[in-house]
Amino acid sequence: MINIYVDEVENSNESDNEEVDNSHAQDGSDEISPAEFQHDAVSALNLCQTHEATKLVIFNLEYKLQNNDQYDIGGTYNKDNPDLWFFCTTSMGPKVRILNICVCQRNKGTYKISISDIPSTVQLSTLENFPNYLSIDKFKTKIFKSSENDKCHYITSFCFKFDDLENLKNKSVCIPIQIERDPKCPVDSDILKKIKINHFISVIFKQNENTDFILESNTGKKYNVHKIVLAAQSNVIKDIVRNSKSNTSIFDISDDEMEALLEFLYTGKVKSVLDENCFKLIDIAYKFKLEKLIILLKLEIVKNINVKNAVEIAVFTERYNLDNIQKVVFEFIKKNPEVLETEGWTNLNDVALTKKLFKKIYVDNI
Repeated sequence: MINIYVDEVENSNESDNEEVDNSHAQDGSDEISPAEFQHDAVSALNLCQTHEATKLVIFNLEYKLQNNDQYDIGGTYNKDNPDLWFFCTTSMGPKVRILNICVCQRNKGTYKISISDIPSTVQLSTLENFPNYLSIDKFKTKIFKSSENDKCHYITSFCFKFDDLENLKNKSVCIPIQIERDPKCPVDSDILKKIKINHFISVIFKQNENTDFILESNTGKKYNVHKIVLAAQSNVIKDIVRNSKSNTSIFDISDDEMEALLEFLYTGKVKSVLDENCFKLIDIAYKFKLEKLIILLKLEIVKNINVKNAVEIAVFTERYNLDNIQKVVFEFIKKNPEVLETEGWTNLNDVALTKKLFKKIYVDNI
């Protein structure tokens, strides 16, 4: 079931319909009045209260989709005060016309806007038969927070096929929506989806069920894993798995390093980054081109520079051209000359790095 529906703009000329309309017009029922005039409709012809809004009404959508521009939809009110103003922009994509829904937040504060969620191109044949609203679990939720007035936000987009535009003539489109001002627990649905996915993958990692591949460390220890998880995190590992002639691949890393790598691949976190494994992991991160892990490790390295590991960090920065981190560690060594008495300094055999370090410590002070 799709969650946008289309209403005819033109009134029917059939006498039977006219009689039905007249019979209901006397009691002012929303059920038979045009969508744009219903009390819960956000349109240019209606003063809708924010907490009552259940649909956006867009007139002459076919014309708007054929003419790329920005168009007003309508506003909501907090009693008599303007609250939110909805507008749309239209553009052209490959074989589709795109409708972008936006909102102008008139006042400071936080708003939770739930809007119909359609993952693919809108099919008008389905739209015309759509009878009512879907439940909230078919909506996508956006949280908008602003400390200033008249702040504009993008909400979502819908795509319409070229072939369907003819069917939109003389019709208005109603998009289900719900609005909550100052929600008690604001959570963006996109963020919530990521949390659920990460939690699901984390559970898979712990339960170790339905595995379809084996990774082996340099000690021969085997780890049952899921191809899809490995492929999603690293193109390098994806190619290794794809090109493997069996269901096993050997990584030249220790057991601890393998466990830390798998922990990151499955959960997006590595608990051991705070200890000496951090320096081993950065080699692995670059080897498998794990960009997120590289960023995580860079942050941890800067936070955990000390006299004992400063030279080792300097070596890593030279190896991977980490200029920004190198500046930080050089400055640390300059302020802590006891680093030059450590085992790391004694064993340093990188001539180029040594020259750069001495230049920073001594020459720059002259």
